[in-house]
Amino acid sequence: MTSVEVYGKTRRTYQNAHPSLRELFTQNLSDETFLVFDKERYSFEVGATLFCVNSVDEN
Repeated sequence: MTSVEVYGKTRRTYQNAHPSLRELFTQNLSDETFLVFDKERYSFEVGATLFCVNSVDEN
């Protein structure tokens, strides 16, 4: 664990954590099932495409 400043407040976070969910998705692209909703199945690759398209880079 380490301390980082987020929006002016000190927060504890994992030292080796990905800086964003976008990074986590893009570094783990595969055809393995990531999300199941009713009868629909989404792979990590499709999930990254769907969930990261409109994300904003905060850096």
